[in-house]
Amino acid sequence: MTAATSWLTRVLRIRVDERRVVGRLLPMMFVLMTGMAVGANGVESLLFLRVGPGALPYLYMVLGLATLVAFGAVSTAVARSAPGRIGILAPAVVGGVVLAMRALLLVSASWVYPVQWVTMMIAWTLSVLAAWSL
Repeated sequence: MTAATSWLTRVLRIRVDERRVVGRLLPMMFVLMTGMAVGANGVESLLFLRVGPGALPYLYMVLGLATLVAFGAVSTAVARSAPGRIGILAPAVVGGVVLAMRALLLVSASWVYPVQWVTMMIAWTLSVLAAWSL
């Protein structure tokens, strides 16, 4: 173990038996959060440019209901699937949703941007939940 690794494990209070898990989870969460932060800036910029920030109060209400429905569906899927399967399917589903939202940009209508914002927020939350559940 190098001095930097020793210092990091001491600062983060990582036990010896946790090093393998943390060594995998930490980079995965970094990549996930970095990707979502970059994507969120793009989606929010498009929303503010095309629709305006005045739509946010209404979008947060829609987001609350949509998140409730999405988490209900995810809870049902987790309960009915084999252990560990959701950890494999979740990134594929989120990737498919991201591709669908990218294709939706080809439609030149103002309703696209609020849909993308709500979808992005739900995908972000579900991605973090899936990563932590691993």
